[in-house]
Amino acid sequence: MVILYIFIALILLILINVPVAVALALVGTIATFMTYGNMAMPTVGMTMFEGRPTSRLSQYRCLF
Repeated sequence: MVILYIFIALILLILINVPVAVALALVGTIATFMTYGNMAMPTVGMTMFEGRPTSRLSQYRCLF
């Protein structure tokens, strides 16, 4: 059901003329937040660059 909501949000963003790349980034950020919580937000750039989510333990790797 959550995937449906995310897909609808993506379609709505595209329909109001938000560029596709920006819409995908926003929806991806929201999906990351919904999946991993606010602990994933500091590493969201690294997550999107790598193309795969990092585990909860490995996301602290960049802080030390």
